[in-house]
Amino acid sequence: TPSDDPTPSDEPTPSDEPTPSDEPVDYQYRAVIDENVVVPEALKTRYTSVDLMKATMLNTVKRHENITTVKGDKLYEVHVEYFNGENWLPITAEQFPSEGVLCSMEIPDGSDPTDNFVVLHLFGENCNGHKAGAGEMPAVTKDGTSLTFTIHGMSPLLLVWTGTEEPVPTDEPTPTESPEPTDEPQPEDEPLHILFDANGGKVSVTRLRLNADGTVPALPTPQERDGYLFGGWFDAPEGGLEVVQGDTLSESTTLYAHWYELRAVVTNNTVVPTALKERYASVDAMKTAMLNTLKRRLGTTTVKGNKLYEIQVEYFDGEQWLPITAEQFPTKGVKVSIAIPDGSAATDRFVALHLFGEDCNGHKAGEGEMPTVTKSGSTLSVTVHGTSPLLLVWTGTSSGGGGGKTPKTGDDANLGLWITLMAASSAAMAVLVIEQRKRKNRA
Repeated sequence: TPSDDPTPSDEPTPSDEPTPSDEPVDYQYRAVIDENVVVPEALKTRYTSVDLMKATMLNTVKRHENITTVKGDKLYEVHVEYFNGENWLPITAEQFPSEGVLCSMEIPDGSDPTDNFVVLHLFGENCNGHKAGAGEMPAVTKDGTSLTFTIHGMSPLLLVWTGTEEPVPTDEPTPTESPEPTDEPQPEDEPLHILFDANGGKVSVTRLRLNADGTVPALPTPQERDGYLFGGWFDAPEGGLEVVQGDTLSESTTLYAHWYELRAVVTNNTVVPTALKERYASVDAMKTAMLNTLKRRLGTTTVKGNKLYEIQVEYFDGEQWLPITAEQFPTKGVKVSIAIPDGSAATDRFVALHLFGEDCNGHKAGEGEMPTVTKSGSTLSVTVHGTSPLLLVWTGTSSGGGGGKTPKTGDDANLGLWITLMAASSAAMAVLVIEQRKRKNRA
């Protein structure tokens, strides 16, 4: 008769013990703190010296703590290393643990254990979702003469002490009675938000709520400001730290727009733009095509004079003048000032043709625009919407007839097509002349 008892087998008895697996190695980390501070490579365009970087960080701490003076401060360099079982090796931004690394240091000379200590850590490179140049202010714990805090990236770090902490009053009796219950709803904590200060410009959004996790949402772009380039949102009107989408803020903050001054540099060193070298074999060929286009617009075959210029637009980032890119170029354009050239007179009528050297503001490389020319004494002004080159033509006394039609300046309709056609016509004429000479030689 079959038995209800299970037949013993050679199968192992299940165990509650987990099966060993190839778990990732849990490295040991340590933070090395020293005083040999340098400006991180990613921030050298923003800070020309360690002193400038330190002054900016100190101003940020003062503003954050709402104080005007501090008892003392000290700047440190922080390096984080990991132990691979044999050696201590420098950690990279990609390896940096997301939970951060605990730092420990002795309180510096000139401070006292009763002082209130504040730390500002500046990210020297992109790390853990923070952009290079962003900052964090970790909580500082005191234990005797030691300070501990957690950072989420490397170097540099500013320690500030602001004097003796206020002692907790002990003479006050501790209330023991519970407050009377009330049916009134309790106010909820106000959500964190950002206020925007256009800092001399205009912005349509003046207040924005932070994301639920405290990260910064997409930030608005201010309206364009004549003569300036928008340089980003910072936590101070001047200097400070740039704040970008994805950064984390622990409190409501006012952000200030930073503006970079623009200037147009006009020279005679004209070159054929790289994007147009297949179309124009030389500067002379490019100039001829531009001049023929202007003559057609003027309704004349001759002009009194002309001159070709190279135009470059630059912006000042607070430290140096840098060339502007097509993506940065203001849609409203940039004003260019040119001295009235030799061979012309202030009474002449001036017309300009600007040729786009690259795709910019909706214009393709090779297209043209005819900006309005304004005279003021011995200076001419035009507004261009891209860079180089620009041809200036003068056609005689502006009050006289001039023998040609008054051009519609400021209208760039079909200019790109006309320039292309004129270039093709010039090439065709050159071929025709060569063929005629060959026929004469054969005859």
